[in-house]
Amino acid sequence: MAQRVFVKAVGMDELFAPPRPLDFDLDFGSGAADTLPPEEPAGKRALIASADRDERLYLRAKLALADLTQADEAETGAQALELTRAYQYEVVLVDFALPDMDGWALLKELTGAKPAIPHVIVTKTHASVPERLRAWLGGAAGFFEKPPHPGKLQDLLQRV
Repeated sequence: MAQRVFVKAVGMDELFAPPRPLDFDLDFGSGAADTLPPEEPAGKRALIASADRDERLYLRAKLALADLTQADEAETGAQALELTRAYQYEVVLVDFALPDMDGWALLKELTGAKPAIPHVIVTKTHASVPERLRAWLGGAAGFFEKPPHPGKLQDLLQRV
């Protein structure tokens, strides 16, 4: 028993005709707020002040592990001070080897800032005991030699 197959012949005009206009409702009324881009999340914000790009990347990774994903970077002390005037930071990580400013002067500015910055963490190559004491008395929450010990830095960042 043979089956018959019918094929509709399509003309060239139908094949290359412009598409029919789409008909759908965008409904900008009630649900429009759901489609707006999200605002910046209200969370803890950190600042990394270091002239060394590799050190900034390392510290950014450590901050991310401590759920501090909003981090700004400054290459100089002047940039760091400008950012602290513009934003409220929970923690500032300062490398004392900044090209334009003495680390102790920057530490004094940051710990005396209004509003106060709760945690300032300092890194320096070959830190002495008197320097550690001076940093602690100056308001630093931590003082690490470079590169900072990952476990100790992580413990301090978890407390922020």
